Amino acid sequence: MIENNFDRPPQKTDCQMNLSIKNFLIAISLAFIFQFVSGFLVAILTKGNSSAFLETSTGTLIMSVVNNFCYLLAIFLVYGFKNSITDFFAVKKKAIRVGVTWGLIALTMNFVVSLASNMWYQANDMSPAKQNIVQVLEKFDGPYMLLTIGLTSLLIPVFEEILYRGVLQRTLQKRYSVRTGLIISSLLFAVMHFDWYQLPGLFVIGMCFGIAYNKTNSLLSPIIAHMVNNIFALALLFYV
Repeated sequence: MIENNFDRPPQKTDCQMNLSIKNFLIAISLAFIFQFVSGFLVAILTKGNSSAFLETSTGTLIMSVVNNFCYLLAIFLVYGFKNSITDFFAVKKKAIRVGVTWGLIALTMNFVVSLASNMWYQANDMSPAKQNIVQVLEKFDGPYMLLTIGLTSLLIPVFEEILYRGVLQRTLQKRYSVRTGLIISSLLFAVMHFDWYQLPGLFVIGMCFGIAYNKTNSLLSPIIAHMVNNIFALALLFYV
């Protein structure tokens, strides 16, 4: 049986990071600056034709990785590389099992919520756009598609969980309450995907990943949950 302890504080640990709202805002500001600089460099390298470059398969993949690395670099600069790695990847008992379990729960809950959302959209004569990931994959074929699937399944979950659960959720839970931190970080996780028709499902899976973290106090759990969810979700997109 799954314990319903998501609204209780996770076990105390020797946190190495200074999880303050100020540091979080500094990290996000730095990430935006890095992204602006990277975009400026792309414009220079493409001789002002960056829009056309970003429409290509190569451009989309490169900028996706670069944008995520901007967040990662900002986090390491603000919180310290050693402290961040020590905090993020502490190996805890049951971390893998909890991750797999909540990844499957997230997948199931997302399916149910998405089904209900689509029924509501149809009842109100609304036509949901295709998911962002589907629109991206439609641009690719061959090696580019395989590389995109690999990034989506294995690399992007690491980036996103470091930001949303490793930094944002923990900062809010320390400053406010566990429940507040879980809800707000999950909501921002959903909003920042800019996939408005899928917003309810994204919020639900964000909650599942946050609960996975709180159950083990190890970022390995939500990372594994995120990977499991993405792998199965992509498989369903292709084969169902």
